[in-house]
Amino acid sequence: MFKIKYFTLFSITLLLIGCSGSDNDNLSTIEATVTSSNDNPAYDEVYTISWQSNASQCYATSVTGSWLGELESSGSQDFVAKREGIANYGVQCRTSINFVNASTDVTVSKEFVDYFDYLDVDSFDLGSLSLSASSQALVLDTTIADFNSDFRLDLVMLLEVITSSDTSDSIYYFLTFYGQDVSTITEDNPYNFVDLNQNNCVADEFIRADYNDDGILDIMSISKSGNESSNRRGICFFLGSEDGLVLQDESYLTNETNIDLSNVNIGSHVAYDVNANFKPDILLFGNGGSTDLPFYIIPSDEGPFVLLPPPLNTLNPFTRDQGCLEGLTFICNWIDAEYNFKNSVITPTNDDGTLDIINSVSTSDGVSYVLYDTRIVDDEAYFDWSISTNDFLKTSISSGDGIALKMVAADGNIDGYTDLFVFEKSFSSPLYKLSIYEKISTDEENAAYELSSINNGDFPEEFSFGSGLKFTKDFLLFDFDASGYADIFLPYTELPFSADNLASDKHFIAFEKSVITNEDETITQEWITQDVSDLIGLDPNSINNSWIDFDGDGDIDVILITPESSDNGLSINYNFKISLNNSLF
Repeated sequence: MFKIKYFTLFSITLLLIGCSGSDNDNLSTIEATVTSSNDNPAYDEVYTISWQSNASQCYATSVTGSWLGELESSGSQDFVAKREGIANYGVQCRTSINFVNASTDVTVSKEFVDYFDYLDVDSFDLGSLSLSASSQALVLDTTIADFNSDFRLDLVMLLEVITSSDTSDSIYYFLTFYGQDVSTITEDNPYNFVDLNQNNCVADEFIRADYNDDGILDIMSISKSGNESSNRRGICFFLGSEDGLVLQDESYLTNETNIDLSNVNIGSHVAYDVNANFKPDILLFGNGGSTDLPFYIIPSDEGPFVLLPPPLNTLNPFTRDQGCLEGLTFICNWIDAEYNFKNSVITPTNDDGTLDIINSVSTSDGVSYVLYDTRIVDDEAYFDWSISTNDFLKTSISSGDGIALKMVAADGNIDGYTDLFVFEKSFSSPLYKLSIYEKISTDEENAAYELSSINNGDFPEEFSFGSGLKFTKDFLLFDFDASGYADIFLPYTELPFSADNLASDKHFIAFEKSVITNEDETITQEWITQDVSDLIGLDPNSINNSWIDFDGDGDIDVILITPESSDNGLSINYNFKISLNNSLF
């Protein structure tokens, strides 16, 4: 019985196979074509992809991910040229088990300015902050990271509101804009930013790091005012979590030193791995109060703690006066010179394999860039503050009084060596200057390289603006056009806002890094300066801008602050709005 059943099933199978083969022999050839109305469209130009097939079913395919899904057997579809490079458009068509493939490529070329496309883009209100018309608002700092582990970038903005001539009366807002799907924002479902501070902390700057070693970035805020920090907290920690940033109480920072952290005045800082655990520690430079000398904040899984470097760890109390009295003569010199740290950067200035510190400082004799590149002999982890090189960099401000607003170590001339970008502000005039100090060869035979002491990076222009306009201290060093080379973007802010100010044209100055290989295989490099203010479509009434990839599509969106006076003129609403960049990578 079993053998009979098996034979019957096998016979049916053979019959089916035979019928199938007969049908295939009678099928006509399957064909498909794909064409583009323009194989090389300009940016923002509309082009049409057309396809045609005699098959019964077709699907869109693409090796670049440009086009997917089920299609009619013949048709056309319009596209807008946005992403630079090659976009592939293909079809796979079938009838029964017969398939045919066809595709075409479209190459989109973009100019540098095309990567800043805010013309006719989607904008979303993120909320507003109502302040007295007599007050002044200042954006002191912003920081961007994923603070709640949802794989979206978040932005935290530090805002100081000055309500009187007494700066101790200032109110500090730590406004947090958590990244989210902006398409869900409606009048019934508004976007609500969060104020993390609730007036507990005073601050001038954010320092981002993983302070509790849990894999999520956190924020430390620091103050440059000893007077303000004696009344409120001058060092605060906000830990990242799945619920967002959370302010920690004062006991969170473990302090077993003689530093009184109730009176802090932090001039500058650098991230530096002092304990060789391959994680950044924070070196803070004090300018007064009980934090008048360098000290460390060390992250750990038990929470951050304070560390004093030798020989300062022997001082009690921890001040410049005490250090001078105990025979540390370099501290006596700091006191005599009214030595104040303004900005710092850690970078290799030579080829000795170690990192050095450059401090932008103000003294009773003027300003200086001071190099510290010597370590304590008995403990190479710590810098020897008694050995320094004054005027290591020559200020490039024409008046000779430039102080660094920001210094960034990066390879500016694409030669494999770390250069230094410096953005300076004059003390005596409304003058700002961007400079590059490139690392150059000092010994051709041994190929030794040292950081140049003068601006040698092809930024001769100086930018001077009226007193009502000033650059933000921040600038963006980023590969905007996906060329493989970092570009520079210098936005500025018009805060503090005055209702009497006339709306001005916004200046968004960009420096495109151009690298061209010539016919003789030599390479030409230059920075192309562009004022893109009138080209990118941002609100000219905005007074501050923060740059962030809010929707995660690879281009830079912008959060603008736009003021609006109340009907009675007694208050000003500072409206936060995000404009999504439509350029697309």
